Amino acid sequence: MGLIWVELLPMKANLIRQNGITIPVKPGGYMLGGAVVGGLSGYVGGTIATSEIPFANTLGIAGASLTNSVGMYIYTGGQTDISGSLGVASYNFSTGDWGYLGKKGNSTLANIGYGFGAWQI
Repeated sequence: MGLIWVELLPMKANLIRQNGITIPVKPGGYMLGGAVVGGLSGYVGGTIATSEIPFANTLGIAGASLTNSVGMYIYTGGQTDISGSLGVASYNFSTGDWGYLGKKGNSTLANIGYGFGAWQI
């Protein structure tokens, strides 16, 4: 089933949404860019999280999040914001806004995500 979904995805998806911004998808370039950025951010986060330094999991989240965000910014030509997550909180470098667990206006899903992130501290 997963193989079929991946094969059909380029035909079905023509938009991605990031931080409320709709971006047209160019299946070849954006999908390849996403794969590269995803792999790189996973590597960065995993390397930091397994380093045995204090707060390694939280720093791994921050490193992977920032790597992913900068990568998205680069391969979409600056159409997405640069942000970083610390698990229980996040900072958007493009807008200067903080997001955190329980912030007024958060969606339920955002608070659930921040809640899971809080376990990593």
